[in-house]
Amino acid sequence: MVIGASLFQLGIMKCGGVKSSMLSTVEPVTGVLIGALIFRETITVQSLTGIILILLSVVLLTLGDHKKG
Repeated sequence: MVIGASLFQLGIMKCGGVKSSMLSTVEPVTGVLIGALIFRETITVQSLTGIILILLSVVLLTLGDHKKG
């Protein structure tokens, strides 16, 4: 936990808060995909729905930022 928090803080300093928060938002997607590919876990309809909603939220937030600027 300490290593993850430290690396997240380093990422915020390196690439900024917005990009860091978007990457951390996509972290559950990465976890599900790695679980399926490496550990042969089953991807359920609920998992796919969650992945779609997460990706959609990141896209909508990104588009909203471009319209403001």
